[in-house]
Amino acid sequence: MADRKRKRGANFATTARGPWGLLAWLLRVRSRRAYRPPLPPPPSPSDSSSSTSSGVRSRRAHRHPPPPPPSPPDSSSSTSSEVAMPPPPPSPSDSSSSTSPEVAGARPSYPRPLLWGTRSIKQPKPWTCGTCGFKNALVHHLLFDLPPFKCKACDADPPEGSTDFGFCYGDLALNGFCPIGNVKDQTGQTCLANSLSSAVEMTHRFMKIIQVEPLSEEGPVVDVDDLLKKYKKFCGEGCENSSKFGFHALVYMLRILEDDGVKDMESTDVYKIYDWDYINEDDFAALSSALADGYPLLTGIQLGKRFWKLEPGDLYMPPKEGSIGKDGKSTPEGHAVLLVGAQQEQGIKFFYFLNSWSEEFCPSIFDGDGILGGIGAVRAEGIGFSPLQILRFGERSKQEVHHPQ
Repeated sequence: MADRKRKRGANFATTARGPWGLLAWLLRVRSRRAYRPPLPPPPSPSDSSSSTSSGVRSRRAHRHPPPPPPSPPDSSSSTSSEVAMPPPPPSPSDSSSSTSPEVAGARPSYPRPLLWGTRSIKQPKPWTCGTCGFKNALVHHLLFDLPPFKCKACDADPPEGSTDFGFCYGDLALNGFCPIGNVKDQTGQTCLANSLSSAVEMTHRFMKIIQVEPLSEEGPVVDVDDLLKKYKKFCGEGCENSSKFGFHALVYMLRILEDDGVKDMESTDVYKIYDWDYINEDDFAALSSALADGYPLLTGIQLGKRFWKLEPGDLYMPPKEGSIGKDGKSTPEGHAVLLVGAQQEQGIKFFYFLNSWSEEFCPSIFDGDGILGGIGAVRAEGIGFSPLQILRFGERSKQEVHHPQ
């Protein structure tokens, strides 16, 4: 275990100010950024048959492959090397899903219904309020339905156990594809760059799956080395120690993804993001809703000795930041991960996270629709800072989901 710890490293640095002080600094920096107009709609990326790259472990094909998705609308091929986050697709003219006008900041309907494979670990159920008798229906989201966490009529708390649910991207086949294309296998102390790259990949992958665009089994695969190279060039002499990547590095990397983009290892594409935001780490309902809408969330956790021994089914509770180990000397180190699911069971709230230690980390005991390993579970109160969300569209106002009837 010691060798593995030295190889992987814990690389998300913090300072004595603690996560909230650093988060406040990050938001102040973000508020001073100059306005950037939205990027123009990108051309359709060319289909690539290559699906292998360094640093990514191959994933076994589904035992029962789902039928291929319907062919996308005819469009002229393009050889452009820049791919930005696609704008909201227009609502189809023949759709009867909604007759109400679009509201400001609302997300329009997707062009076709989604086809699910394995949907959820634990399906939620409607519940009846014990105070007013109101029957609370499920709240529909893009990928998973969630129970209301409060009564919609009187705002009362739900009966115990009535809001249990659970889902994870790793157990989902969406239109024939798992939303997680690959699991990173980081070298050195680069968990922040790897987790951020996975967030970018997954965000683009969701859009390609939803809009039925050409997609390889594992792609897109962001070139982590290209991101690190641009990061070191961007910050110059003020670059943080290569073994310590903290909030300053996160801001720099986000700027790089907004302005320059990062190369794709499967093609000549360069992937960019439109914008990003954060969600309060204490708001379990908001975090679960974002995940249910297909937004992977980047956050950090503290590494204790149990982390290296996690097995499927284990629920990890990180040690407190700055705590002292039994030897009286060691302190836990920060580690960046990507939240890819949520669950509530008998009052216990936790998240599923995608690690960057290959599929050998927490190898799955199930042969479902998704990946074979690389995903663990952490208590909701154990995440280290307010998770970061990469927005799929150019607006920053509240995004709503309109579902076809």
